[in-house]
Amino acid sequence: MRSRKNEQGMAALEFLVILPVLLALLLLAVEGSFMLRAYSNLYEASREGARLVMREGQTADVPGFVSDLLSDLPVSETTTTVSVDNQANIVTVEVDYAYHSFLLGSPLVDPTTGSPYQLTARTIMPMP
Repeated sequence: MRSRKNEQGMAALEFLVILPVLLALLLLAVEGSFMLRAYSNLYEASREGARLVMREGQTADVPGFVSDLLSDLPVSETTTTVSVDNQANIVTVEVDYAYHSFLLGSPLVDPTTGSPYQLTARTIMPMP
């Protein structure tokens, strides 16, 4: 018959074996939530930039406006592209961001290409 002390030792050992897996899953969930938050901010900024072009009709102010909206992201890592297609009567605002890891504090690098992960948000709106 097994003793109660032996069973408690096995439970502790099983916990130590599963703990790294649980911590990795927790850190992955935290990193994923920060990546989704950054993408949500990019998408909102691109949409507001397209609205600015629709209201004012000028594209020169959009990159600065988008940078102001993305104050919680490193501005040096974001690029904003604005294009107006007069034939189709649409405006396209695209915002790119080299994602910085919340946990590492540096850009996440894709192991297959060696370049940082790029988050891209694009908004296409019809011109009035």
